[in-house]
Amino acid sequence: MSTLKADTIQSTGGGAATLTKQNAAKSWVRFNGSGTAAIDDSFNAASLTDYGTGEFSYAYTNSMANANYTISSFARDTASTGYDRAVLFQSTNNNSGLLSTAGVGGFCSTWTGSGNWSAGTDAPRLGITVHGDLA
Repeated sequence: MSTLKADTIQSTGGGAATLTKQNAAKSWVRFNGSGTAAIDDSFNAASLTDYGTGEFSYAYTNSMANANYTISSFARDTASTGYDRAVLFQSTNNNSGLLSTAGVGGFCSTWTGSGNWSAGTDAPRLGITVHGDLA
């Protein structure tokens, strides 16, 4: 058996190597969704679009093979409001919640504690991770 040791693996073009048919995350983004939405850090995320309060989408740099991938997400408030937040992936006014090969979007909502979710709410810390196959 051989052992491969490397500090850096690059593509033949000199950039980051693209993972395909592996179980590593194919895209992830962490962004500030309060005020003017902005990406804090990311992998395979080309751009972020803010459609209004609590509604956003982001485009992949490299497309997914199909829309049959999985996503996980988080939303967090820095204030101690006592409310939980969630990122919901559903068709919204801008269809930003639909999964596509080019990107994904969501709708950040807050649990009001009265048995329902509020309308869209901004959150200062949001993140999405995507697992599936790249095109």
